[in-house]
Amino acid sequence: MLVTAAGTATAVNVIKSLSALEGVRIVTTDSNPAQLIAAPTRWQTTHYQVPLASDVEAFVDALSRIAKQESVDAIYPIHDQEILAVAQFRSRFNDTVKTPALTAAAVQECNDKWKNFQKCRASGLPVPDTLLGSELTAQNFAAPMVRKPRRGVGSAGVRVVNAYDELRPDDLTEDVVFQSVCIKPEYTIDVLALDDYFGAVVRDRLETKAGVCVKARVFFDAELQALSQRVAAAFGLRGMFCFQVMTDPAGGYRIVDINPRCGGGTALTDACGYPIYATYFSDLLGLPIAAALKDQCRQRTEQGGSALVCRYYQEVVTFESAETAP
Repeated sequence: MLVTAAGTATAVNVIKSLSALEGVRIVTTDSNPAQLIAAPTRWQTTHYQVPLASDVEAFVDALSRIAKQESVDAIYPIHDQEILAVAQFRSRFNDTVKTPALTAAAVQECNDKWKNFQKCRASGLPVPDTLLGSELTAQNFAAPMVRKPRRGVGSAGVRVVNAYDELRPDDLTEDVVFQSVCIKPEYTIDVLALDDYFGAVVRDRLETKAGVCVKARVFFDAELQALSQRVAAAFGLRGMFCFQVMTDPAGGYRIVDINPRCGGGTALTDACGYPIYATYFSDLLGLPIAAALKDQCRQRTEQGGSALVCRYYQEVVTFESAETAP
């Protein structure tokens, strides 16, 4: 199994889960060398440093070469640009290499907040009113509004704007969107969509750092499960994905973000006895344990209830040789 962007929190959670699956060997890639990320030392992965996915040709060439050299059976890309690159150039990989069942169009509709808004509206999904920065005027500005990068990760570049004269020139471009303000609670829904199983778990994001949930209340909700099915159908999402909802001041949920992959906080869902990672990867790899894991997911859903989950950091040390140490 090859996992990209191995230095990210999302990848670490995936690698940690994969390491517990018997018979699975893990290959990792990242723009950093092995000694600057935890996975190679902590979980004994075979690691390769690769170009950033912004250089699509170089990234795909490196990934396809590694996949062939390491006899990789499946690839799980983590970063948004990596997911898109793999989806766009799936034909560059050996036919036996499995990749997430996502089209390039679906990935773009998730990662581009303007396209995401248009797709949701066309599909009848609840979303905040949204305008491109280039279309915003003093007349259609409805204070307060939330300013977001059109293509962004986490909370970078997100802020509330209370008056039109607070805007800067770089806000009024096609690279920025403005949305009507929603209120808390802010929920992330972790979804597992397989051919013979569909499940959704809700995380109440009690605390986040740099856009990643570090404290959460995890529970199950029939209304949000039904909304998850509508999102999956509209965007053609399969495997693991997650999306966020907040509440409109007038009432009702609004979808504020969709990710065509698991999230940095999905590990909090997994920790509550819902084995989302192991179930997905065992199904992807055709492992015999897949059926039992799906049953465990069903049983956990039927059990219901809620749980509070906190996460913590752990240090990993990679010893350098005497020749390279300072």
